[in-house]
Amino acid sequence: MNIVTSHVTKQQPTIDDIDRRRREVVDKFYEFKNSLQTRKFKLEATKQFIQFKRLVDELVTWVTDKFDILKEQSLQDSSNLSIAKQKLLAFEVEIAAHQDVLSKLFQLYSRMKDDENFVLGNAKELYHTAEIKYSELQTACQLRSDELKSLSEKLQFMFDADEMILSISQKLEEVESTNYGSNLDEVCELQTKFKAFSKVCFLH
Repeated sequence: MNIVTSHVTKQQPTIDDIDRRRREVVDKFYEFKNSLQTRKFKLEATKQFIQFKRLVDELVTWVTDKFDILKEQSLQDSSNLSIAKQKLLAFEVEIAAHQDVLSKLFQLYSRMKDDENFVLGNAKELYHTAEIKYSELQTACQLRSDELKSLSEKLQFMFDADEMILSISQKLEEVESTNYGSNLDEVCELQTKFKAFSKVCFLH
């Protein structure tokens, strides 16, 4: 018995039955179509969130590693000051380059928020965590830069002071000489030399 025969042996469908059935088919089709669209959206949204979280994790891990490096770089040994400055400069360049990563995170977060991402979850918290960690690293780097500058100025002062003390000590030997001359010519010659010597000293 085929479908046609089956319907013939039973009560024949009315026009209303056919219209109702057609609407059911159409409704079911649109339900299926909407489900397809919803799944497509959720798969893409999940992908975006996973990419976002992976970037956050990578940035936070990178920041943590850089903090460890900063802690390991002691300023106690002033003999390596020039090396410390070079390392810090490279460090600052690397930090600046990672600003692009933070910008990309913000773009991803904004896109997910605008799309009303169903797995948005703690994305806002994750983004702010990355932002704060990055900012803390920038602050720590600036602090280290200030420390290096201060140390450099102190060392330069000590060097200049040592040079000045040495120079004064050398001149003091001549000033404290007990040779005042034994005759008028010698005294006049010593006075002339002393006058020239005094001018040179005060010029410095």
